[in-house]
Amino acid sequence: YRMTFINYEAQKDGSYKEIATETDVTKFAEQYLEYSPKKIVLESKKSQTVKLMVKKGASIPDGEYRSHFMFLEDAPTKATVPTKATGGFVVDIRARYGVTVPIVIRRGELDAQGKFDDMRLAKKGGQNVIRVKLSRKGKHSYRGAIVVYKKEGWFSSDTEIGRLENVTLYPNIFERSVDVSLQKRNIPVQMKDLKGETLLVKFIGDKEDTPDIQFEQELDIN
Repeated sequence: YRMTFINYEAQKDGSYKEIATETDVTKFAEQYLEYSPKKIVLESKKSQTVKLMVKKGASIPDGEYRSHFMFLEDAPTKATVPTKATGGFVVDIRARYGVTVPIVIRRGELDAQGKFDDMRLAKKGGQNVIRVKLSRKGKHSYRGAIVVYKKEGWFSSDTEIGRLENVTLYPNIFERSVDVSLQKRNIPVQMKDLKGETLLVKFIGDKEDTPDIQFEQELDIN
């Protein structure tokens, strides 16, 4: 396997687009990183450690920097071979296995702020969902889960009826809309069970990434 860096920019729909040039809000981490070894050979059921570190003496301005570290199979390429029957060519296509890992450098005080701008009950694929619009301020991204609870009153614990993990707003995305499916024990929640209820929608920051980002809002279902 050979290792290299590749850079993506997140899109509002959750997809990624490969880009070659930094922007004011999408900055690359690869310029501040180094790794060793440059190439590895993995035998069956064996593992290999690759050291990835910030370059010694690197001067990194405050902000957030992101690149993806790619492991790509270094497979040999076979030449095309002419066929005797037709005079054409047979092309031997071989897949190259690869995987990428996001690497993030954050410098300076985390200044990300988030909130819900809008939310409503909607239908998607015949199932009830909460359609949520989130927004972000500051230089840094935030990541976490959106959890929906049905409020049960003062003397009972609220019941979780929806959860969407790994919701991220990157530095180039200032707002994003997502749908949270409503289900209890993997059974879709019906409209009759929601009428007249108050739902509590929470954003819970990922404990390994942005644990201090927490916000919530209530939604009355009429």
